[in-house]
This record gives sequence, structure tokens and C-alpha cells, in this order.
Amino acid sequence: MTSESEIDNNFFVLRMTEGYSLKVYMDMMYHFIKRLKFNVVKDRVYIFQQNQEDTSSIDEDKKSEAAKTFEPTIMFHVEYGNTNVEKLVWQKDFSFTLMTKIFKDILSNTKKKDSVTLFIPMFEKGSKPQRLFVEIEDGSGRGGPQREREAKFIAIDYSESIEKVDVPPLSNFFQPISVTSGKFSKMKKFYSAAAVDHVVVQAQLDNYVCFSTSIGTTYGNDLKIGHLKTGERTTLAKKYGLENQVIIDADILREEHERQQKIPFFPFVYEGYYEKMIFSYITKIGSLAQSFYFYHPVPTVDKKENALVKGSSIKLRVNNKDSSWLDIYIREKPQFPGTK
Repeated sequence: MTSESEIDNNFFVLRMTEGYSLKVYMDMMYHFIKRLKFNVVKDRVYIFQQNQEDTSSIDEDKKSEAAKTFEPTIMFHVEYGNTNVEKLVWQKDFSFTLMTKIFKDILSNTKKKDSVTLFIPMFEKGSKPQRLFVEIEDGSGRGGPQREREAKFIAIDYSESIEKVDVPPLSNFFQPISVTSGKFSKMKKFYSAAAVDHVVVQAQLDNYVCFSTSIGTTYGNDLKIGHLKTGERTTLAKKYGLENQVIIDADILREEHERQQKIPFFPFVYEGYYEKMIFSYITKIGSLAQSFYFYHPVPTVDKKENALVKGSSIKLRVNNKDSSWLDIYIREKPQFPGTK
């Protein structure tokens, strides 16, 4: 058992009164990231990382070539700071990487209300720390002062370089659509059919989003939130054969559109194709979240082609009950039908 004074005398300490969210994050992230990087700065600890290619089935002589052509499809941004942790002891800015699968296994017995403490002991000048210690304390209330504590350690690679957070600005997205955790968890039923390989996402402004899967004309599932804006504008769009055109509901683009094409403007509808596997893993965090916010991309203007080009990434903000948050950016897969 580690005393309070011993904890404070470490090089680094991150104590979370409720560490269950970290356990759930690892259950999800290890599917995408083999080695996870934690960045430590004065007021927070954060992860900002894209998925990595699984090279286990690739021949050694072909791995370097595969790395050149690999395109990440998902990016995670999660932060723990003074607003959602009990204690953060920091000596200097640094980062460390570890094997995600091993870290996941260490946290596997963490239950709701359990506290989790991560710490790195002091080390001699000129050397580098090689271990991260993880202490999990029973939060059930049983045992009083003699509550059960479980302590383990994991090997780390220490570095003084920090991963810069360079996220897409909010101006790249429409206003978010709120999705309750209960509704988001319902998407689990989408993955019961093995033949389903992608999820179609449709969204309109801040009033409608639909997640759907299908196998030809024999099977289909969808989850709709909100309602599409229809009526005269959409009818006129169909009249001109432009119901699938990507148009943004913004005054400046509406004027440009009407000036150049001489037809009435109609509401934008986004459609994108995404890997089923990604959604099958991220729905596991449904029970953890207090709320979800879904963002879909604002299209850009291609003046040369006289057209609007839809964005290729969606964003999911997860606000958790312990005040931590997670942003997930998901890129559309270009090989799916209907995408460019």
C-alpha cells in the first residue's frame, strides 16, 4: 500500500477518484493503437493519437512499403486535468509510451467508483524512468480504512518530446447533434450480421442524423435521431435532378449557388460510409457516457469545378460522468461505394 506522502514524492502522479473511464478507453483503444503515448504537461495529461496499422499478418520485407500506403481512419483525443482528477504531480513536461494491450489488462479489474493512481518514482539524474506504476483502490466502500488496493507496473519508453495537439477547428463542422447514451448503445444491434462491412451516416445541419447498415435488400437496420427538413426547397432540388448534390445551408454559399446555377437553394444532407468495425468498438463506451455529441463536416467550395465538396471526417464528443471527455475523429473509407 502506498501512503499519501510517498505518492507526493514521485516524479509524476495522476490520481483519478473514478478511474473506470480510463479502463473503458483502453478496452476500445487497444483495437486501434499498439503503443499508446501519454503526454504530460503542467496542468493535464492527454492522449492525441491516430490508429496504427496491424502488421502482424504482413511479411517482414513488405512492412515498410505497407507503412507508406497506410492511411489512418480514426484519431483519439482524451484529456485528464485539474478539473477531473484528484491529484496531479508534475516535475517537467514529458511523454511516455507503453504497450496498450498490457495496460488494458492491468486495468481490466477496475470497477465503477474505483480510484486509479498512475505514478513514476523519482530517478537519478542522467537516467530515465523505465516503469509506470498503477494502483487501483476499491471504491465500493467495503473494508473502511483497510480497503483493498492492487498495485502493478508496466514498462515504458520515456521521452521529453510532447505530441502537439492539432485538431480540426470547430468551423470545419456543423453545430453538433445531441445523442443520448441509450440511443447510441442501440447501435450494437447493427453488428449482429457478419456480412455487414460498413455503416452509412447521413446528417442534416443540426437537426438530423441517421446511422444505418444493410445487406443488399435482405437485411437492414437504422437509428434515426431528429427529422429531415423537407418541403418546397427539397422538391425543387429533385425537379432539377440535384437532390444528392452537397449544399451547405449558409447565406454566402446560397447566394453563390443561386447566382451560378439559377435554382433555389435547399438544405444540405451529408452522407458518408464508415467501417463497421470502428462503430462496433466505440459503442462499448455507451454505458460510461453522460452524453454524446455528433459533428458532421461542412463542405468546402471548389471554385474551379463550380461545386461543393463534402468533408471526409466526422467527430464524436463523449462527455463522461466523471467529467472527463473524449473526442473521436473518424475518416470515411474511400473504397466504399458512393465515395470519392
